[in-house]
Amino acid sequence: MTPEQKSINELKSTILSELSEAPSLGDLIFITQNTYMTIDHHIDLWKANDNPSFACQSGCGHCCFQAVWVTEPEVILLAEAIRNQDSPLLKRAAEMNEITKSMDLEERKNTPVACPFLYEDKTCFVYEVRPVACRFVYSNDETACINDLQNRTEGVGVFSRPIDQANQIRSALVSALYDIDLHCHTLDLNAALTIAMVDPSAGERWLNGENSFEKAIAPDQTVDIIDLSRGVTGDI
Repeated sequence: MTPEQKSINELKSTILSELSEAPSLGDLIFITQNTYMTIDHHIDLWKANDNPSFACQSGCGHCCFQAVWVTEPEVILLAEAIRNQDSPLLKRAAEMNEITKSMDLEERKNTPVACPFLYEDKTCFVYEVRPVACRFVYSNDETACINDLQNRTEGVGVFSRPIDQANQIRSALVSALYDIDLHCHTLDLNAALTIAMVDPSAGERWLNGENSFEKAIAPDQTVDIIDLSRGVTGDI
């Protein structure tokens, strides 16, 4: 067993030990934050060990104009983090959802729509609690990112290692939740966030076994969540 796999197994064991048969919203938020910390730790190790040359930096924001696909724990954490803040985020998420909700999968992947959490200076309002999909994409060519944003034709080559690591770690969370009969789906961020903010009970109802985010489920649930990310080729 590799050290990476050992760490992922330990994470799942930790999640299961923290969860009861009826976990609270606080329990779910805690284990989701723990999952993010584990992802960030492995990506930091990748950066330290491989010394990759990537173009991503604070304020570039080129990848923040595409569909973001999340799971229920991710959107519940995000909604709880911003719920009590005096900000226009809910209105912006609802506006973006109105633009994209009638699109099919190909339209959603190929239509640049700004993330509701993107500041004018292209930094992220929710960086500390950003979803998994916003943690693992590293490009080595900013020009390719700009061209893809403008033309939506070629996609962007990204480093595959952090993508693989992040998805394996998220899988540990999803698998642990499945073991206690909580089933995760691939959700559109704008739609799911709108549901969570309009209905503060959506998270609790999901924990009670309801499919409270059903209207946000991605058009094609047979597609793995990573494959829904437009332009991610993972070939570096």
